[in-house]
Amino acid sequence: MPDLGTLCLAEMAFFSLDLAALPDELYDDAVPDEKWFDRAQKVGPGGFAAGSLSAVSPLALGPHLERIINIPLYLTLNWLPFVLPLASAGWYVFTERNNQKYLSMRVVWPASFEQIRGSQHCIFAAIPHGAAPLGITCYPLWSRLGGALCHWTTAPVVLQIPLVGYVLRTIGYIPAKGKEMSKALERRESVGVVLDGIAGMFQSDERVEKAWVKKRKAIVAIALKAGLVAVCTALGAPIEYHAPIEPSKQLVDEYHAKLLDGYTLLFEQHKAAFGWGQKELKFV
Repeated sequence: MPDLGTLCLAEMAFFSLDLAALPDELYDDAVPDEKWFDRAQKVGPGGFAAGSLSAVSPLALGPHLERIINIPLYLTLNWLPFVLPLASAGWYVFTERNNQKYLSMRVVWPASFEQIRGSQHCIFAAIPHGAAPLGITCYPLWSRLGGALCHWTTAPVVLQIPLVGYVLRTIGYIPAKGKEMSKALERRESVGVVLDGIAGMFQSDERVEKAWVKKRKAIVAIALKAGLVAVCTALGAPIEYHAPIEPSKQLVDEYHAKLLDGYTLLFEQHKAAFGWGQKELKFV
């Protein structure tokens, strides 16, 4: 019997959007979504070539210097007095734009996601957190993918920190609480969650990528109650939850297993293209 990744690769086509190469003039709220997505590369069922998703994009000196100075400042919160005046730029603040260039950021999704792209608010469930979740910082992209404003979540205490909370709320963050996420979904807005949280900050084995999501089931219950589509990120195939219901433990377990299968498929589909051909994904 073929493994899950082989089955999925045999049936799917995929898209990749190189955000680092996106022209700066397109990085603006007034630009239509399709100006972005028309630039996406499409490949057939064989997937992306080995190593192609780990290619390093050209990086100009200005963004390079800004990131190597401000990422350490960001991690110690010493950047706030300097970027506070830029908070009015919201999602499109240049520091987050420079992240995309610095990280050679690419976002991948399967053809199955095209059926809902731009028309369905979602829950985007991303892993891993890493030392800092810089991989999610193309904030406008998530709203363009889901067709609705996307709120990423953070620990409630973070939003209470002076200045920090103000900046994060300006770019749409909400507390990582079920009630707050449900309110956003009721408004038909999307929600983004870095599902493994602090546990996902630490990876010590070069052969194994650990995903601390075995017990992270609350997000499934929220999705079931809302009757939404939860999406595995980079992006994986959407998991449909259909009509809103009050979920039983058995149903939560069933759909949580589907979510984990989605992460497995996603990892197996693209690990060779990312340069991780010999690596395995382990849920803990």
